[in-house]
Amino acid sequence: NYIQTDSTFQVSADANIEKLTYEQQPVGNMGMGVTWLPGENNRHYLSAYLSYDDEEIATATGRLTQAGEQQTLDITTAFDHFPLKIANAFVPDQAATLTGDLDGELSINGSSTSPLVSGSLSLDSVSVFVQQLGARYWFDNRPIQVNNNKLTFNRFSIYTTSRNPFTIDGTVDFRDMSNPTANLTLKANNYTLLDAPRTRKSLVYGKVFVDVNATVRGPLSGLIMRGNMNLLGNTNVTYVLTDSPLT
Repeated sequence: NYIQTDSTFQVSADANIEKLTYEQQPVGNMGMGVTWLPGENNRHYLSAYLSYDDEEIATATGRLTQAGEQQTLDITTAFDHFPLKIANAFVPDQAATLTGDLDGELSINGSSTSPLVSGSLSLDSVSVFVQQLGARYWFDNRPIQVNNNKLTFNRFSIYTTSRNPFTIDGTVDFRDMSNPTANLTLKANNYTLLDAPRTRKSLVYGKVFVDVNATVRGPLSGLIMRGNMNLLGNTNVTYVLTDSPLT
């Protein structure tokens, strides 16, 4: 759409895809739209949205300012029950299946070449089911904070079938967008790493209990892990040799 008056004009566009599929896997009904309104002093106002099955799940509003060759951003993005199941169609052979929603808000400010991102994200009843393990892992609902391109984990917990969590403390720093780094501590005590029945698709089944005390540090392209994982005596697990002539 194009709207023009004597002093201003506005451009907007919308697109909808019904029954979107990827590699024969259903994604759903997707919609998106963007509106552009130029203003004074080389300012451009933008508004965009993303919808899923006729419900708005993400929005972005803000301003882009041009000063010579320099562009600055002032944009706010919001996620409202963004369904993570959208990603399932893109996982090869559906090896992992996501459930739950993503909520939160992020602000993006500063230079377009090195913007600063701040805000928080929450995982609402999010879990992942790993098919070959026959196991489901539940993620912490508490917000994850982002402050000036630094993602902070504060005892972020991952659960399976017991109340003992696997916890993550530390930060992921992406102030240098080309070389993000991590400084994380991983801990668990008598953690149920696996508690899965045998199925026709199982690669591993049984129960695995572990203690974990480790660190993960360095650039994301070459992380270094130090520490230990102790396999506890109450473990009873079977690995299926699918490619062995003895199978």
